[in-house]
Amino acid sequence: MKYIATIITSLAIAAVASAGTSAPMPSAGKGKAVVAPQPAPCPDMLKYSYLEAGWIRLDADDADIQNGGYLDASYEIIPHLLVDGSVTLFEDSNQYTVGLGTYYAVCSAFHLTARTGYSYYDADNGGSQNEWYISPGFRAMLTCNLELWGKVYINVDSDETDVSYGGGFTYHFCPHTGLTIGAAASDNAWSLQAGLRYQF
Repeated sequence: MKYIATIITSLAIAAVASAGTSAPMPSAGKGKAVVAPQPAPCPDMLKYSYLEAGWIRLDADDADIQNGGYLDASYEIIPHLLVDGSVTLFEDSNQYTVGLGTYYAVCSAFHLTARTGYSYYDADNGGSQNEWYISPGFRAMLTCNLELWGKVYINVDSDETDVSYGGGFTYHFCPHTGLTIGAAASDNAWSLQAGLRYQF
């Protein structure tokens, strides 16, 4: 009996020691690292095939303030090569442009742009003017929806060279539609504009 009691006592001590040092096995699914879902990437908003129409206000030193409308069109023929044109209609004058453009993507959210082409100005009083223009600029996405843009517009004719500076914002409601607000200024004039853009 003494021998059996010793064995039982030894087994009891071993069981207590084992219970105090061993941990329960984790059930299936426990102990795994929780991985948070990655946020969806921003859609690519910097597209070069679009139509934009809106209102423009021009204040020049040698003329009355004019309100009018404009239509801009751009189409990317092949990657990094596009054709573009615009029509601006004021109360007593019109302007038409047509040209070619390109862009360089520094990254997906910042592009350098360059355009060049022909500009024709026609006034109701019989005056007209033909010019060649060059327009370097940039486009930058500040957020997934808000774009900042800027450009320099250089008109070159036989008499003089006129330089204006413009910039503004485009808020993209979705990948296809956005609201544009901008301004431009030169030595003798300044303008404001607001329009809707449809990208395709």
